[in-house]
Amino acid sequence: MKDKPSYEELEMKILELTAERDRLLNRHTKDGDTLNDIQLLRKMLNYVPDLIWVKDTDGRFIYANPAMCNKLLKCNSGKDALGKSNMFFARQEQAKGYEYTFGEVCVNSDEVVKKRGFPQRFIEKGLVRGELLILDVFKAPVFNDAREQIGIVGCGRDVTREVSNEQILRNFRGMIYEIADEVDSVAIQAYDESRKVTFWNSASQKIYGYSREEAIGRKLEDLIIPDHMKDSVIQLHKDWIEKGIKIGSEELVLRNKKGQEVHVFSSHALMNTVLGKEMLCIDIDLSDQRRAEAERQVLIKQLERARRLEAIGTLAGGVAHDFNNILAAIMGYSEIAIDSLPVESDVRGYLNAVLEASNRAVNLVRQILAFSHAEEQPRTPIKVSNITEEAMKLIRSFLPSTIKIELNLARNNDLVLADPTTIHQVIMNLSTNALHAMKNQKGVLKVSIEDREVTADEIPPEWECSQGHFVVIRVEDSGHGMDEETVQRIFEPYFTTKKREEGTGLGLATVHGIVKSSKGFISVKSRLGEGTAFSIFLPQHAQVSRDSSTTGKTRLSRGNARILYVDDEEVLCRATKLVLEGLGYHVMVLSKPQEALRVFQKDPSQWDLIISDQTMPDMTGQELAQAVFKIRPDVPFILCTGFTTAVKEQQVLDMGIKSFLLKPVSKQDYAKYIQEALS
Repeated sequence: MKDKPSYEELEMKILELTAERDRLLNRHTKDGDTLNDIQLLRKMLNYVPDLIWVKDTDGRFIYANPAMCNKLLKCNSGKDALGKSNMFFARQEQAKGYEYTFGEVCVNSDEVVKKRGFPQRFIEKGLVRGELLILDVFKAPVFNDAREQIGIVGCGRDVTREVSNEQILRNFRGMIYEIADEVDSVAIQAYDESRKVTFWNSASQKIYGYSREEAIGRKLEDLIIPDHMKDSVIQLHKDWIEKGIKIGSEELVLRNKKGQEVHVFSSHALMNTVLGKEMLCIDIDLSDQRRAEAERQVLIKQLERARRLEAIGTLAGGVAHDFNNILAAIMGYSEIAIDSLPVESDVRGYLNAVLEASNRAVNLVRQILAFSHAEEQPRTPIKVSNITEEAMKLIRSFLPSTIKIELNLARNNDLVLADPTTIHQVIMNLSTNALHAMKNQKGVLKVSIEDREVTADEIPPEWECSQGHFVVIRVEDSGHGMDEETVQRIFEPYFTTKKREEGTGLGLATVHGIVKSSKGFISVKSRLGEGTAFSIFLPQHAQVSRDSSTTGKTRLSRGNARILYVDDEEVLCRATKLVLEGLGYHVMVLSKPQEALRVFQKDPSQWDLIISDQTMPDMTGQELAQAVFKIRPDVPFILCTGFTTAVKEQQVLDMGIKSFLLKPVSKQDYAKYIQEALS
């Protein structure tokens, strides 16, 4: 490949072309030799890669070669340039929406040449369609035979890349080396053509362990390149130096002074400097990114769990209302049937079993609601040891003879602020899981309670709780244990290792939800073949507790008041009517709230109490209560619902409603709350 001509040679060439152009312009002969000369000259100018043009004294183009048209004027051919100025093309490009400033620059240099009357050299630069163009320009005046200026001839060479690179090279090395030591997490090194270190910043010292004095002058492959990579790195470096094949940016595992692996993202640049060709290498330490990625994975898992919880919550909310209505009818008719049978009847036992099963179904619905955070249970100070003893009594009732229970309950400082039902549920769920893990084998179920002070370092990051004193419930079995993968998934909704008929996969998910809502956390330790231990940490409470283990039956209050009962479920209307009439009350039941309002409007004083469902078509229970209170503000009103998140209890009570009951409502509860409302 031939070297480009020097600027002196180019200058001579332009002068010769100018003279030839002047001669041809002033000759009007039509002989064949002249035509051949003109054609030859045109071909020469067409194929020259440099920009060549001729202007008249007014700055309008007489000639522009293809390179000039393509690179600067942005027109199709020299014919399009004839008679037009640089400013014309600048305005034309600007009208198209491009950034174009070169036309404004050229005017000044043309004037300089015209005034001085001899060739001049300029570095001209401006924007052409938004991109910087730098030309090394030689311009000369054109004279006629009378030595009068008739125009300007010019030749320009595109030196944008050369000038930019030179400027970059001048500035970059000094700049990068000046700031490199200030970057504490990015290792920056430079290597000469033989791969010897010429620069080594402080981050390189920190990441790779070699001091600057140790690194300078040593070869790249002798410092940080693992043995299995040395040959390929040497070849890559050689190919870039000799063939221009760039080294791509990628994540690499290099080594430090101690021979340990160092994960970096490595990028490279080749520079021409005072030292010759120099390779700049920038290595970003990925330690923080890897930690961030691990944290991101934790957040992703939390998000997935939250989405599952949200799905369950949506499902629970939709099912709870209808299911509770069904249970209310079952329980109501069962209670009516029991009351209508002789005490000695065997059927009473069967119906009591139906009631017991219905109560379990009620607890299941509340378990799902509690799990999905749709139902908030009131919290009171309770002693965990009392709740645990109650749970163990139930566990012993179906405990296999092959399994023993060991209890170690610390009865001091075991107070927590929680709903006793949910804590009972936590212990039952963990204990039944433990029994299942020891199924068909001898084993020991260990349940213990202790109080502990927990530091922030002991609390897993995914749990939102603070350090302090905790009551720890530990449930441990000697069963088959779990592998790490299973442990990571046990709190996911519907995840279970049990057979379809043995579990739903909601037990531990429910435990997780209860503990999280109580501002506690869970620790799980398990190994295959060695059993599993769950530790439930609940914040310790300092107030005096109420003994949650003592429960009493409500003495059934009776009366003869007139009650208006409203519910869109007709089967529930019929069942509740029989229950309330069994308590001595006079009851009218209606399935449409608008009809109930009309009945009340006819004679408001005849009604002693209104009981209404909340969720009904066209009018809610709250809306019915508001309409009733406008007619008669003092009428007692009880609101029932199958799903509590639709309405907040305090909001209902603030309206003047006497009680807010969750379906299904038992006969005992009806007796109690009706008596309270009427009193």
